[in-house]
Amino acid sequence: MKYRFFSITATFVLTLLLQTQIALASQEPLPPAPPSPPPFPPFSLLVNGQKITTDQDPLFINGVLFIPLRATLEALGSKVEWDAQRETAMVDHQGLRLGLYPGRNDVLLNDRVISLGSPCKLEKERLLVPGQVFSEILDMDISWDPEHHFVFVN
Repeated sequence: MKYRFFSITATFVLTLLLQTQIALASQEPLPPAPPSPPPFPPFSLLVNGQKITTDQDPLFINGVLFIPLRATLEALGSKVEWDAQRETAMVDHQGLRLGLYPGRNDVLLNDRVISLGSPCKLEKERLLVPGQVFSEILDMDISWDPEHHFVFVN
């Protein structure tokens, strides 16, 4: 009786193991993963129609356009100073005095605090500010051409 029970159990276990091996052997190998998309080409910056060369290109992060502050405003004749101790950029632009801080959602404009939708960012030791700073606070026209990878500041 024990022998019969043992042989039935062993037969059942071996059948299960063989079925698993047959099923695995009949599967086709998985296709290779698709290649990752190429990196998004950098955007070029044009200020009043002039291409500006900078070591930090404009960036799109989570749908927000970030523009390098110093290169853009100095091309417009504004004065930009960086206070390393306070980690603050101070801007003099056509009678306006601006204070911008990396990582913060607010800007100091002539002693008034203005909230931004996104914080300023420090990338490659360059302060990038949301396009909102240029369009709403400094009253400039900001546009971009996704096909040719240009950001326009006028």
